[in-house]
Amino acid sequence: MYREKFPEPEQVIMIKVRRVENLGAYVSMLEYNNAEGMVMLSELSKRRIRSIKNLIRAGQIMAVAVIRVDQNKGYVDLSRRRVSHEEQQEMEEKFAKSKMVHSVMRHTAQQKPDTSLEQLCEMIAWPLYELYPHAYDAFKILASSAADEVWSKLQEKTGETISDELKEQLISNIKRRLTVNATRLRATVDVTCYEYEGIDAVREALRAGQACECDDAKLQVTLIAPPQYSISTTCIDRAAGYATVEKAMKAIETSITKAGGNFLVHQKTEVVGNDDDQETYADDLDSSSDESDESGDQEGMGELDDDAMEALKNMKVEDDE
Repeated sequence: MYREKFPEPEQVIMIKVRRVENLGAYVSMLEYNNAEGMVMLSELSKRRIRSIKNLIRAGQIMAVAVIRVDQNKGYVDLSRRRVSHEEQQEMEEKFAKSKMVHSVMRHTAQQKPDTSLEQLCEMIAWPLYELYPHAYDAFKILASSAADEVWSKLQEKTGETISDELKEQLISNIKRRLTVNATRLRATVDVTCYEYEGIDAVREALRAGQACECDDAKLQVTLIAPPQYSISTTCIDRAAGYATVEKAMKAIETSITKAGGNFLVHQKTEVVGNDDDQETYADDLDSSSDESDESGDQEGMGELDDDAMEALKNMKVEDDE
C-alpha cells in the first residue's frame, strides 16, 4: 500500500495472524504486501499469559507496534501489548482509508493494461501520502469541485503530467467507491414571521438558505411541521457539509430577521445515518400529521420544490389570538 517495503520501528501497523505457536504468533503485515512478522509470547499482553490460544487465534486482525526491523534478513518483531486502545482505533480508521485508496488504484490499473499497479501508485497514490495527511484526504478533494488543486500539487511534486483519460478514470473510481462513505448532516430550525410579509418572508428566507448550497454539498430544505424546517445535505467532505449547513442557517436568520420575523435553532447540525434519518423523518411527519389534525393546520410537506413553495405562499396566515 505504501512506497516503503518495511515499516519503521515504533510504527503501529495492522496485521493478520497466520499461525500460533508456543513461542508466539507468526503474522502477515497487511499494509506491506503481507510480509511476515512475529509477535513474541512476551509481547502479547501485559498480563500473565496462561494459554496463548485463549489470547490470540489464527485469522485475527489487530494493530501492533513495530519493535525491530531487519530488512536484510526480512525479520520484523512486533508487539501487541504496546498498543493502546486509542491507537488501535486510530489504526483501524487509517487502515480502512488505506484499503480504500488501494482499491481505487487497483481498479484503475485494471482499466490501464499498459500500466502496472505499482507504476500508478508511484505516479499518484504514494506522492499524495506525502502531500496530504492521507491519500484518502486527497481523493475526497478529487471527488469535489476542487480537483484541480490536487492535480497541480501532484504535478509540482512529481514533475509528471497525468493524461486527462487517466484523470477521468481515477475520479470515476473514486466517486464510485467513496459514495458509500458519504456523510449525511441535518439541522432543524424554526422560522416564523407575523408581520405584513408573513409567509412570503418565510419563503424568501428559506430560498436564501437553499442558495448557499455548493457542488460539494447540495442542500435539502424540508418542512416538518410549521414553523419547523430541516436543512440537510449528503456529502463526502464532512467539514464542507458542516460549513454549508451553517452558512444556510445564517442566511435564513439574516433574511427572516430583516423582515421582522424570528429564527430559532431547534437542533444543531449533526451527523445522521440514512436509515435512522428516514425513521426519524417519518416520525416527524407522523407527529406533524397528528398536530395538524388537532390544530387544523396544513399537513407536513416534503422537499420545498416550486410547487411546495407556491402552496406555502398561498397558505392562510391567521392572526395571533
